[in-house]
Amino acid sequence: MKQIVIIIIIILSIFIHNNSIRKEIISVGIFSEYGAYPSGWGNEYNEMLKILIEELDPFITVQLLYKQHIKPDVLNNFDVVIHPGGSGDSQSYSLGKSGRHFLKRFIFRGGGYVGICGGAYLAQYSNNNKFLSLRISQTKLVKDALHWERGGAIAKVRFTKNGLRYFPEYETKEFFMHYFQGPILVPVNSPRNKPAYETFMIFESDIYHKIAAAKGETHGKPFLLKEHFGSGRVVLMTGHPEFTPGHYWMVPRMIRLAAGASLYLYNDTFVTNKFTNEVMLTDEWIKKESYLLKVLESRISPWRKVQALKKLQRMHSVSVVLYFQELLLSRSVIVRKAVLEAIKYYDYFPMKYIVHEYCDNEKNWRFQNICKKVQDHFANNH
Repeated sequence: MKQIVIIIIIILSIFIHNNSIRKEIISVGIFSEYGAYPSGWGNEYNEMLKILIEELDPFITVQLLYKQHIKPDVLNNFDVVIHPGGSGDSQSYSLGKSGRHFLKRFIFRGGGYVGICGGAYLAQYSNNNKFLSLRISQTKLVKDALHWERGGAIAKVRFTKNGLRYFPEYETKEFFMHYFQGPILVPVNSPRNKPAYETFMIFESDIYHKIAAAKGETHGKPFLLKEHFGSGRVVLMTGHPEFTPGHYWMVPRMIRLAAGASLYLYNDTFVTNKFTNEVMLTDEWIKKESYLLKVLESRISPWRKVQALKKLQRMHSVSVVLYFQELLLSRSVIVRKAVLEAIKYYDYFPMKYIVHEYCDNEKNWRFQNICKKVQDHFANNH
C-alpha cells in the first residue's frame, strides 16, 4: 500500500512540478577544488559523492569540476552544480572572482545549485571582509560568518508539509542525520514578511556545545530549503545526507529539485532510518572515535579490532568508512567478516566493486554466505 501511494505521489509530481526538465538525463558537476571536502577527507569525498549519486539514480551523470571548468562554455553543459561539504570560505577563494561571477550567471540563467553544509555557507547572503559569499540565496547566517563553530551532532530533524510532498518515502515526520557545523540560516528580509524560500526540513535539535554557539539558535531553523535565483533553483542542505546511511538517496533527490525534474523512486533497501536517537558529537565523543580509529590502524589482536569496528558503527562514525578497504585485506578471518558486515550496514557504494572482486577471489567457504548477502544488497540499488 505504501509503495502504491508513493508511486501515485511521484506521478502527480511530474505534473505539479513547475518547469520540469525536458530531458531524461540530468548532468551534474561537483566542485572539487580546495575546500570542497570535509576535514579529514580529500578528493575521495567528491569521488564518494559521485558514486553514491550515480549508483542510486540511473538518470544522473556526474563529473568532478575544478576551477578551470567554472566558465560559460563548460558550465552550459551541466544542469546542476554541487558545492559540497567543506569550507564555504575556502570554496569561495578557490572559485576566485571570475569563477564566482560565472557560477552566479549560470544559476541566474536557469542552472541548478545544490549546496551541502559548506556549499550552503557559500550560497547565503552574509559576508565579512574575508569571506565573499555568492549571495544567491535570500538567507543569511544567524550570526556572522566568523561564528561558525557550534559542534556536530546526529541531529533530530523534522519534515515540513512541503518536505513530505517532495520526500514522500518517509511515513514519519522526524528522523536523524549527521550535522557538522553547517550554517544556521534565517531570512534576509524582515521576519514579518514571508520568506523567499520553501523550507522542507527544520532542526528539532538544539546544537550549541562549542564556544561560538548559544542555546536556542538551531531549533526550528531551516535544515533543507529551496528557492529561486533568477531563472535558476537553489537547494541548500545544512546537514550531511551523504554521510548518513539510509539517507544517501536524498542527495539525488536534491539534485532533481535543483534541476526542476520529476521525482524518482529509490529502492526501499536504501531508504531507511538507521539512526534512532540524537547524539551530540562533543569533544569526548571525538576523542573516543579517534582512539577507536587508531585501534583499527594498530598491530593489535583481531578481536580488539572487531570490537572497535562495532563500537564505531554503534557511534555512527563517518570516518570509519575510510578504513574499510585496508581492513578487507586483513589476514584475520574475523576482521574481514566484520568489515563486510559494516560495508553492508553503511550501504557504502564505493566498496561495491571491490567487494565483488574480493568475494570472487575469497577461497574460505565461511565467507560464502556473507559475500552473497553483501553482493545481493548492492545489486538492488535501482
